[in-house]
Amino acid sequence: FIACCEEHARLRGIPAAKATYWVCAYANRQNELGIELAATDPSKTPFRRAMALASGVLLIVDPLAAVFSRIWVAYELFCTLMAERGDSDGKTLDFATVHGGSAKLLADGPLFGAEGDLGGWKLKEQHRREAEFPAELIGAGLCKRLEDADATMEIDKVRILNSMAGSADLDDRAILTEKGVEARAAYGAANAALHGRFASAVLRLAVERGTFRCFGSGRFGDTCVDLMATLAEYETCRRFAVSFADCPSMTDE
Repeated sequence: FIACCEEHARLRGIPAAKATYWVCAYANRQNELGIELAATDPSKTPFRRAMALASGVLLIVDPLAAVFSRIWVAYELFCTLMAERGDSDGKTLDFATVHGGSAKLLADGPLFGAEGDLGGWKLKEQHRREAEFPAELIGAGLCKRLEDADATMEIDKVRILNSMAGSADLDDRAILTEKGVEARAAYGAANAALHGRFASAVLRLAVERGTFRCFGSGRFGDTCVDLMATLAEYETCRRFAVSFADCPSMTDE
């Protein structure tokens, strides 16, 4: 965890003296979560208030990708991803994990500290860095839907799903079984953005493997994802760049 934060700060060019991270496990009183999360509206909880002050969100992905199955994580992802379409305050969303004994990072856009400004964005360095992120974790992210995440307390999921769907009644349990047009549209936009982030990161690798039309999630299931179709649905994409330099699978034909 600490290694991921340190590598994130280094690549983002954040001075050590100014690198500050809000961490739920440390910021909330874990033995009194009922008090910490007492607000009926998820937007009034410490999670959301901290995000409002943060310049970006760093999601640390565990080796089993269990983080994608947690409803509060799904809510934080939803709030961040919906910012791309102007529904919220803009935030960067980066993913980090530890693999092979060191921290790996999938960054949202150029890394000013390590890869220059946008005009001189080193795509080959970006590809090298993204290629080190475990493909199976990217595959897991490609297959997850935010609304499928679980909660220890069912009422938390009810309120979060209603909040994501824009429902006036946050305690309406019908959201668990009845997904209306508005709910599907809200979830769909955020899911498309999440899947698009991962698809763009793994596209070159998939081209090299010849699996860009059927990229599997590896040990997390047998789901086959069409990366081109996934990217086509990523309507809120703000920037997209990929280098195929020295890629043997890419020819002029």
